[in-house]
Amino acid sequence: ILSEGIDVDLVVVSPLTRTLQTAELSFGKTHPKTPTIAHELCRERIAVYTSEGRSDTSAVAQRFPKVDFSLVVEEKDTMFQNKE
Repeated sequence: ILSEGIDVDLVVVSPLTRTLQTAELSFGKTHPKTPTIAHELCRERIAVYTSEGRSDTSAVAQRFPKVDFSLVVEEKDTMFQNKE
């Protein structure tokens, strides 16, 4: 990203573990001071696959301490419980 001259001011990511991992791999080393915010509305469709559900907010926040989870208001994944 830096080699292409791309500057990043903010990273907004879904609170799913796989998307948090991707954001960390994509921006963690090249933009270590860029704020990262998790938001439920960044999620793709929610259906029957367990990979579309998320872990409890406190668990993912502990695994990704540099991410701001203040906009993820529910501890449990209520969106996955009410899937399409």
